[in-house]
Amino acid sequence: MERVMVTDWELVSKDDFYLTNKDWAEKFDPETLQQAKELQAADGLYVAYIVSASNYCVYKQMDASQIFIDGSETEIMFCESEVIGNNHDHVVEYAG
Repeated sequence: MERVMVTDWELVSKDDFYLTNKDWAEKFDPETLQQAKELQAADGLYVAYIVSASNYCVYKQMDASQIFIDGSETEIMFCESEVIGNNHDHVVEYAG
């Protein structure tokens, strides 16, 4: 199944749950969490979603996996599932 990564280049907020909650932070290795916090402080950490390409084309709303990416579209950390629409500014093939 081909998947796409979609984003509106929304910056991760400074008080984002994944980066401030101690219990959640323990799920990530310290280097990944530190990298995410540094990108966040520099306004370089963005919200993106991974979804089936066919679902994105057909449905107006769907479940997608939320991830955080940097400005080069590199996945920094995986978050959780979220319901999204199919109207994002940026859509690319996801090979991850």
